[in-house]
Amino acid sequence: MPRRVSAFHDFVGQKELVDQLRRQAAGAQALKQSFPHTLILGSSGLGKTRLARATAAEYGTEVIETMGDLSKAELVNRLVALNENDFLFIDEAHALKNPMQELLYGAIDHCQVPRVPGTKAANGSLQDLETPVEIRPFTLILATDQPSRILNALQKRMALKVPINYYAVEELKEIVERVAKRMDLHLTAQAAHLLAKVSAGVPRRVEHHLQNLQRHHSDARQEQIGVPQVREFLAAFDIDDKGLGAQERAYLNFLRNVEAASLESLAIRLGVDSEYVRRQIEPLLLREHLVAIGSSGRRLKPAGKQWIEQLNIITKE
Repeated sequence: MPRRVSAFHDFVGQKELVDQLRRQAAGAQALKQSFPHTLILGSSGLGKTRLARATAAEYGTEVIETMGDLSKAELVNRLVALNENDFLFIDEAHALKNPMQELLYGAIDHCQVPRVPGTKAANGSLQDLETPVEIRPFTLILATDQPSRILNALQKRMALKVPINYYAVEELKEIVERVAKRMDLHLTAQAAHLLAKVSAGVPRRVEHHLQNLQRHHSDARQEQIGVPQVREFLAAFDIDDKGLGAQERAYLNFLRNVEAASLESLAIRLGVDSEYVRRQIEPLLLREHLVAIGSSGRRLKPAGKQWIEQLNIITKE
């Protein structure tokens, strides 16, 4: 009998995590259990949704996807609609209000949820006001980059806690090549490597870069795109060799001039809110060891000073 192709066969990277999830899926099937409730931790764009889909497919069931800002009625109705052992995937789970998180306790522990107007039980019958709604056994998958906002009691009900990490350049290169092929873009190996390098460990950046590249070179659909065309595209979009854009470099330049600054001062200087700076601008700068955060605020590290001064010299030339 031919060996079944794993649902993870197209999932690039995260090898140890994928191996763990594949084994858990096989074990749950062998024991006739639902897949364990799981908390996926990781920054935006790393593939948490794709990972949940692949895990559900590996287990052999369906996944219903939603976001953490849904209403109580929406959450109840999604839980009621699940077939046995289906997955409910909630992205941005930190956006779930506390009463909604508490509602999930009963769903996990007793396969019951409170009734909301118009809700039907799993068997299709309408319930009276006092009777909890029975739901089928299911798997809850929560995804977040802000786990501190998930109630401790809900976190404790997650049997698996799996961190999804940033991708290595070679892994991203494989993703570049796969996405480019799907888009009918013809890249040289060197061009694919350069795009992977400036994607900062994030698959979603790969897709955005390739989409923008395709539009930028829309007249070259049947031609092979090499490093010169990619560099011309990156220059047009003001992206440097570390994947930094204009905002990140403005951040570094400001620190170079003032030595140290608060998050609020940087936000004012960049013309955005402080939460945007913290979540969208700083992660790459911190991962590249260009800045440090301490009691006196944000400061440039030697590597950050060297990089911004190097770029300023190149610009002057």
